[in-house]
Order: sequence, then C-alpha cells, then structure tokens
Amino acid sequence: MDAATGDFDELIEFRTLLDEDRELLGGKRGATALGFALLLKHYSRVNLTTFGQDARTMANLAVTRAVGRLTGQQITEREMIIPPSLVVRGTTAPPAEQRRATNEAP
Repeated sequence: MDAATGDFDELIEFRTLLDEDRELLGGKRGATALGFALLLKHYSRVNLTTFGQDARTMANLAVTRAVGRLTGQQITEREMIIPPSLVVRGTTAPPAEQRRATNEAP
C-alpha cells in the first residue's frame, strides 16, 4: 500500500461520518450535530475505554413513558436504572497484578 492510499484510508476512517456514526447523531442538527460529530470522530480515533448504556433500552423506556403520560397512565416508578457496561478499548491497562509481574507502568 502506498502513502497516498494510506492517507486516503485514514481520511475516510477518521474524518468521514459512516452510517453507524450518523445513527449516533440522532436528532441533533446544525452546530450541535457538527460538534458532536467532531468529538465522536476524535474520541473514536483516541480509542478511549468508556462506560456505555443500552441506547435501545433507554429509547424504548422513554417512548413507553411518554405514551403512558399522554394516555393518562399512572407512573409508579419515577426512576429507572439502566446498568452501564464497560466498553474496553485501547486505553485500558492490564490488571495491576499483571503489571507488577512484568514491571509495566499503568
């Protein structure tokens, strides 16, 4: 692969909104969408380990709640907890015991 092809691939990967990126933009418009897209592409390149929550579950709960309020249903649970999940990426260090065994810095 020559340098030009590598540069082009990097441009597409880190500067172009792919279909899965567009889904994350949701209903954002204008400057909000632009700012979110820039942060999304930057942090996807940095490959940070993060916490996430199931967006589909959150959306379903929100819609169910909204419909319930519109139809006059009594809401008994005011708060709902959606368990977070650890999304392990490139910035996660090995466990401390493993680092001590190999004398690696965190």
